[in-house]
Amino acid sequence: MKLASLIVPLALLVSAPVRAEDKTPAEKLLELMNFDSTGLAAAKASFKPALEKFKGMGLPPEGIQEISDAADAFFKKGLGDPQLRKDLAKFYEQRFSAEELEELTRFYGSPLGQKSLQVFPEVKAEAGKYAQEYAKKNSADFQADLQRILTKYKKDLVPAAGKEKKEEKKEP
Repeated sequence: MKLASLIVPLALLVSAPVRAEDKTPAEKLLELMNFDSTGLAAAKASFKPALEKFKGMGLPPEGIQEISDAADAFFKKGLGDPQLRKDLAKFYEQRFSAEELEELTRFYGSPLGQKSLQVFPEVKAEAGKYAQEYAKKNSADFQADLQRILTKYKKDLVPAAGKEKKEEKKEP
């Protein structure tokens, strides 16, 4: 009985999650940023236009809901992958010094930082809509510029994979 009373607490200690002081600054930041929930919110916001397209195609509400549920499951599975968190921590560590990560941690720990985490997915999705709107507005000019440039350098272009230049197709 005494052995069991020692083994159970020991097992709990060994299996306990990593303590906050054992985490890297980047891991602490991701935790503070509520990576799972903010990542899911961002993914859902990014996927919203696709759902709108399905609605526009006449898909019934129950079909839209099924797609939304499937997308949520997909997003949660991806966001729950421990390797993703490790890769993101490494990404942050490559771009920010330990001091900068600590400063970001202080910011995201503040009320303004937490508000920004809650609002950012919506802001990003809305900014994407605006960007598409303005891109459409100016796309004709860009397409004309692109066509002019490609025509100018037509002789220098290399054929796409699987396609040969007409001159090279001549057989003896």
